[in-house]
Amino acid sequence: MLVLNPSSVTLGGVEYRDVESVAFERVAAKEVIEWDEGGAHAVFADVVRQRVEIEIGQRLEAGVLDGPRPGEMGLLRVVTGLNAGVQGRRAFTATCVVRSVRVEVSGAGREKARRRLRLVAISADGSTDPVAQTEA
Repeated sequence: MLVLNPSSVTLGGVEYRDVESVAFERVAAKEVIEWDEGGAHAVFADVVRQRVEIEIGQRLEAGVLDGPRPGEMGLLRVVTGLNAGVQGRRAFTATCVVRSVRVEVSGAGREKARRRLRLVAISADGSTDPVAQTEA
């Protein structure tokens, strides 16, 4: 799922401004694939373990960056809507651990500087979806 230009993004109680995108990706962490003796193609496949990876893309302003560090855990809350009104607004929440924080600079000027936060969402019990979606 991709959220473009969310209304607000907070991680661990800290609000992040100028967020351009939040991508929620579901990735296979452990796969089972089996073949039959009769051919070259798989006859069975299953994903027995998965993880939810989240990437936050943020435009950077001038100044010193404070922010999360790899290994820190906190509650991520992303609010989005079709317009500035209250109707149709959705909130996505997940407990996350920071995997990496990268700063990218291309060209000159602050409009070319970006920060990428990569997170992994944590399930409370291993079977519950780590990302909750509610009306905002």
